Amino acid sequence: MSLERFIKDYEAGEIIFEEGAPGNEMYVVKEGEVSIETTIKTEGKSIIKNLGVLSPGDFFGEMAIIGGENRSARALARTRTQLVTLNKNRFYELIENSPEFAIKIVRKFSDRLNEANQRLRDYLALSKKSTILLALKELTESQEEAVISIDSICEGALLSQQELEPILAQLIQIGLVQLEESTVRISDREELSKLVSLLNLLESSQ
Repeated sequence: MSLERFIKDYEAGEIIFEEGAPGNEMYVVKEGEVSIETTIKTEGKSIIKNLGVLSPGDFFGEMAIIGGENRSARALARTRTQLVTLNKNRFYELIENSPEFAIKIVRKFSDRLNEANQRLRDYLALSKKSTILLALKELTESQEEAVISIDSICEGALLSQQELEPILAQLIQIGLVQLEESTVRISDREELSKLVSLLNLLESSQ
């Protein structure tokens, strides 16, 4: 199948598609570079996060024709770019007639699954830290000395003491808290609040 007649040209800075938009085509980069971006909204602000840069031979947007999904991110031409556009019929025809392309698709889905699993592991670890820090912040807000028992932290964060210990050790190491027998003393409430905000931002970007 000749793909030359399916080529589209984009100028640098031109948007290929917007995040959330419906789509019925996927794209293969023939020339130039494409930036994949997403918008993260936190505390009333919108932050653009770059998810990656694609170069010749890379493809994107395939989930729109495989799963009928809306675009999960924005695609933007970083340079003057040529893209081969494939609708559903052309996509399956190319898979049928090009084993090399079919292997690339399988590898991409395998990579995507591995990345999703790693993101889930990272999110769960990050979520535990956020939960513990938020519990520390909320449970000590009304206290003058900011001292709280380990049992209260576990109860507030809905975590076991075994789950709490390694994160507590990190907080002690950076000087944010001090361990006093079976209680924890917060050394710097302002830094604790900053860290909670930072982890919430990181969590929302996962």
